[in-house]
Amino acid sequence: MTLSRRSLLDGPIPALPSLSMPRSTPRKLPPSTGPRRPTSRAALLPLPLASVRQMSLQIHLALAACRKDGCGNSHQFNELLRILYITHQLQELGFGQLPLEDYARAEHGLSAALSRVEAERRWLVDAETASLLERVLQLHDQQLASIRLRDLTAATERLQHFMRSERPSPLPEHVRAAIRNRRLSK
Repeated sequence: MTLSRRSLLDGPIPALPSLSMPRSTPRKLPPSTGPRRPTSRAALLPLPLASVRQMSLQIHLALAACRKDGCGNSHQFNELLRILYITHQLQELGFGQLPLEDYARAEHGLSAALSRVEAERRWLVDAETASLLERVLQLHDQQLASIRLRDLTAATERLQHFMRSERPSPLPEHVRAAIRNRRLSK
């Protein structure tokens, strides 16, 4: 039976058997392009003061341990590097201002310290790196006092995205290269 435009308008609508049959395979939904899930109230509020103090204390203790010969360890070095990058990510989101060179110099100092760990078996940061990390931690403390949970979550997600990438650092390459070149010329 062929359907013409006229027959569709004049008579009853023909049954379409393919629409009434059950699907044998589940329907695949396209990726969500709709509005995001509403943000929870907790994500919009400032971080709880007790949490801010605990996070700050942990990272300051990690730096203190890594300054003292024989007291640092891999976990504390990881924490220092993580906070260096989280602070940078929060700065990229508009919280605080520290020269990118300071981040790159601190990263370079931590990298050099990690190289020394393999040779000397000591988890120790030098005085210059410790001073740079103090500045980063000072900014991070200010950030923690002013950000919301969703800001910290966004910075953490950006850091996790970087960790899945092939890039050696989340810091701009031109800044890192300038620091390396300065170190080589000394």
